[in-house]
Amino acid sequence: MRMHVRTHVVMSTCMSSLKGSLAGLCSLCKKYAFWGRFIKMEANLKPIAATFFLVFLLFPAVLPANDDGLVRIGLKRIRFDPNNRGVKRVGQLDFEKGITQVPLKNFMDTVYYGEIGIGTPPQLFTVIFDTGSSNLWVPSIYCRFCSKNSRYDSRSSSTYKKNGTFAYIAYGSGYVLGYFSQDDLKVSDLLVKRQDFTETLFESGFSGLPSDGILGLAFPSISVQKAVTPFYNMMSQGLVKEPLFSVWLNGNGIGGGGGELVFGGSDPNHYTG
Repeated sequence: MRMHVRTHVVMSTCMSSLKGSLAGLCSLCKKYAFWGRFIKMEANLKPIAATFFLVFLLFPAVLPANDDGLVRIGLKRIRFDPNNRGVKRVGQLDFEKGITQVPLKNFMDTVYYGEIGIGTPPQLFTVIFDTGSSNLWVPSIYCRFCSKNSRYDSRSSSTYKKNGTFAYIAYGSGYVLGYFSQDDLKVSDLLVKRQDFTETLFESGFSGLPSDGILGLAFPSISVQKAVTPFYNMMSQGLVKEPLFSVWLNGNGIGGGGGELVFGGSDPNHYTG
């Protein structure tokens, strides 16, 4: 699947797809004065190169500290069941050599997806980690058109900060409309403070994916509304050892492991040279 942010006008597409539900969306858009800022936002969107995306399941438990300062996330690979595309919460954890391992769900035998937490206490969301975009978004509790089960409710978070800036994020496969908010982000054992993200009110083109939202890993220069990306916040808040992340994918699933995502460096056990 190729994803990239690009500039295009979606007014006619939006009108056509909403049909009978248009009145409901318009009432929400007027509430946040979206449509006036929507036109202004169009001129500010920048295209980015097509790329691949990976989806990971992040630990809901804290990993043991490592002397090398790297944050490791163990992955498991599970074959995609075409008869069951729903997202299921992990029922149990495996413990191997003192490291918590969480199975990853596998979508169509090619992508991996998993959970992050937003807010205090954390509200769990299944997300795609996308190397071709830079914004984080999840469905809002006010999204009448979102089919996902998990929706962010700012009223349930003690660390929520209101923003309200309009957001339109377009990909090669669809787009989302919503508004920016700020809250704490939980990624494995990392707690990212004051992370900007989008609460979506309308989504198009994502119904076939087993995820609630997307967490972009690309550069801030292509971030819609110049929102600081989660990984750059990790660096600026001193949460990672080095300004890089790496991925090892165990395609054969040997030993039940699907691979490893590392923030702050790379694991020399998985490469030579």
